Amino acid sequence: MVTIQVSSSSGGPTNFNCAVNPHIYDPEDSTPVSEFSVLHGPSIWQKQAFDARPRTLTWPGYLVTSSFVTGLATYFRSIEGKIRYFNFNDINNMNTRWPSSSTWKKARIIKCEFKYKPGGLLTYENFSVIIQPEQ
Repeated sequence: MVTIQVSSSSGGPTNFNCAVNPHIYDPEDSTPVSEFSVLHGPSIWQKQAFDARPRTLTWPGYLVTSSFVTGLATYFRSIEGKIRYFNFNDINNMNTRWPSSSTWKKARIIKCEFKYKPGGLLTYENFSVIIQPEQ
């Protein structure tokens, strides 16, 4: 299994390798369309020229002290708001609507979200990274 790689340039080299691919990935696989209301008629639907819908990478159920998750959290927190290039490797075939056909996909890291599981050892219910394609 080849996991997601992150780079600060479009051709590599890799700055960060995810130890494990996300367990849940929302690739926004529906057609990107916008609805426009018409005064005396049905709405008009137009396909977007650029699909900038956010994508979510989610890793559920890891202990907060896990070296894997602390590495992910530290790295993605340090680049929040910045643009990076992602090579999705094994899950690349899920990116049919990504607005680029190159191996390295340009995206802005919008935010990291942490949801904690109640009770017992301190565990993440979900650790998510939200990214948005860039032109």
